Amino acid sequence: MTGTGKTDWELFERLFGRTAQPTNNPTPFGTPNALNRGLGSAIHDLFGTLPPSPPPMGGMFGNNPFLWPPPTVPSAPAVATTPKPKERSTFYSFHYDDVFRVNHVRKAGAILPNDRERFRTPQDRSLWEKAKNTNPNVLRVMIIKALAGTTVTAVLAGEQTWARPWVRFEIARSLFKGNGLLTVFIDGCECPRNGLGRRGHNPLSFLALGWNCRIYELDGLGNWVLYDKVTQRVETWPKWLPRPAPRYVMPLDAGAPQYDWIANNGRENLVHWTNDAAKAAGR
Repeated sequence: MTGTGKTDWELFERLFGRTAQPTNNPTPFGTPNALNRGLGSAIHDLFGTLPPSPPPMGGMFGNNPFLWPPPTVPSAPAVATTPKPKERSTFYSFHYDDVFRVNHVRKAGAILPNDRERFRTPQDRSLWEKAKNTNPNVLRVMIIKALAGTTVTAVLAGEQTWARPWVRFEIARSLFKGNGLLTVFIDGCECPRNGLGRRGHNPLSFLALGWNCRIYELDGLGNWVLYDKVTQRVETWPKWLPRPAPRYVMPLDAGAPQYDWIANNGRENLVHWTNDAAKAAGR
């Protein structure tokens, strides 16, 4: 401090000479009427202003001038995520005359270029109808074995699929097994022999589950009769199918969804359809 003039000492005292006085003011900036007004008041003496006092911040440490103004943290934008569907083991039921149209579905993963952005076709457990020239009893066993391990049955419907007896058996066994069911119309898929097809009936409209948990089919006269190929009762009523009133039946198409392979973009959505049908069945 050597060489400090009188004027400098007076300024020093004005700034710091009163800081040793007792005070009851806990704030760091003081108040104008306090006995000890602190450093903030000394600045006021020199410049005629006081630093602004921060508003109460609360929390563990009370007022904290280093948190004023409070920081603004932008919220992260919400990211919409769509869960990837499971690739279900799917049994495909179809009429063999539609085999070229069926291949649009069964080999969709081979027809399109393989890439990471496209879902693959669900695992194929279809039984080619060409084998249905064998003994009926042998064929029943083949169908039951082919259905083993599957959770979904997709009926690939062409113009005459609804009338095929073995398609009905595959649907009935799928219902008895507890598989999810859906219909995919394939008449819009072009056949190299016959071109585009014609829309047929939904095969699921011709089978029903009765109030007594037995399977019924629609006969040629429009009557619901017991289906004699699967006579056992279905153990658990399907979650996806509404229940009928006593002594009535509920057609399967009342609860099972139907899609169009072309109009509903089956190449991209088949894996979603089969996954949804499996979940609806509790599988």
